[in-house]
Amino acid sequence: MRITSIILSAIFLAASFTSCGESGPGAGTKEDREALFNYIIEKSIERESISEPKTRVMNFCPLREMLAFREEMIAADTEEALVKVLLKMSNVRRDRHTSVDLVDDGLDVRRGVNRSIPLIFQTDFGTPGGYFLFVGDYAKNISEYTSENVEIGDKLI
Repeated sequence: MRITSIILSAIFLAASFTSCGESGPGAGTKEDREALFNYIIEKSIERESISEPKTRVMNFCPLREMLAFREEMIAADTEEALVKVLLKMSNVRRDRHTSVDLVDDGLDVRRGVNRSIPLIFQTDFGTPGGYFLFVGDYAKNISEYTSENVEIGDKLI
């Protein structure tokens, strides 16, 4: 079993926490979150979910990187903060094929998330020391994201 599977399972476990005192809905208590963190680390080690050849070649230690998120997880007092740290922990393996899907009646992580405009910026290197970014491309449905008139070539200020 991969770390990602363990962490995604933990997201669903975290969703079942009840609200207690200092915590927001669904985030559980500090003790809950610490127990969840310890469980994820324990199961990640137990299941041998870390590829040693990959970590040797890429010169990183996923377990050490996961451990760095301990305090952030314990302090995560909202659903959004908890999901965010769980996703960070999931990403330590640096696998392109891992992903997270929203499920019916799962955590609502869209609340409060700032939507960005789907733009691609490119750099103008024409003036040494005076480089700037400009709009190189944008999504066909850009009007769904902004009422601003965006054109290719517009300078980012």
